[in-house]
Amino acid sequence: YSQVEQSISQSGTLKQILASLSTQNLTQASGLIGQTVVIDSPVAGLTADTPALWDYSAGANITQLRATITDSSGKIVQEQTVDASNKAGVFSWNGTTKAGGTAPEGSYTLALTGISASGSDVAVAVNSLGTVRDVRSGEEGLVLGVNGALFPAGSIVRVGS
Repeated sequence: YSQVEQSISQSGTLKQILASLSTQNLTQASGLIGQTVVIDSPVAGLTADTPALWDYSAGANITQLRATITDSSGKIVQEQTVDASNKAGVFSWNGTTKAGGTAPEGSYTLALTGISASGSDVAVAVNSLGTVRDVRSGEEGLVLGVNGALFPAGSIVRVGS
């Protein structure tokens, strides 16, 4: 072999190895289908059958949560204040907009601010929560379909409830 032929052969072998690893990763990740996952993202999917769900954790005790939900273009579609008795919990949104209509299926972002008993703002961490519906492999690596939204597999924080 000349060096050029050897280099071409090695490139082909590397492509085969990478394709094999990608298939192996996809096969392993398919075990997540049907599992509940927490994703390191404030973005959650909303479908006709599934509300958008988020897991939250406040930095201190709170009595209320001030929620702002925006669509993928950044437009505010819902604002509300709800009672909260724990530092952590789940926030669910069924797609009802502040105008009283129903938001279309898609990805929505939640921003939460906790309110303490004294009325002070408390920082709140937000993560997406949902069920893995499908797993895909592509240029960007493994991607999970969770409640209609797509997330890189590496953004999983927790598997299970």
